[in-house]
Amino acid sequence: TLTQTGRSLTVHIKSVRLAKGHVIVETKEIETPEDVRPWLNGEVEIDESERVVLPEGQYFHDQIIGLKVRTTDGRELGEIAEIIDNAANDVYICRNGETEILIPAVDEFIREIDLDKGTMTIEAVPGLIE
Repeated sequence: TLTQTGRSLTVHIKSVRLAKGHVIVETKEIETPEDVRPWLNGEVEIDESERVVLPEGQYFHDQIIGLKVRTTDGRELGEIAEIIDNAANDVYICRNGETEILIPAVDEFIREIDLDKGTMTIEAVPGLIE
């Protein structure tokens, strides 16, 4: 389902391919550049049952957003509220009230993600939290 400014369109995928770091999706309903223009910068929702299986250690954004964040020494920091897509790596925004912590999504900081428990454990290296 495509969503853009309060309207939506259910589409049927014909093919998917990668090209220069982008995902190109061909649908039955949208065939020309003019057809796709109204949906640019909108949202794409894929039924969970139709998702591809990601390699171990990789997650969809909606699996990460909402995880409770704690440090390896047990401090509760808040929860993941947003994800910033960067070329090098994603950055998780952990919020607790007005406090925000930016956590680079790299092994140096992320120690464990447990989707069943709804938690992310991070290494609180100097300068990350303060």
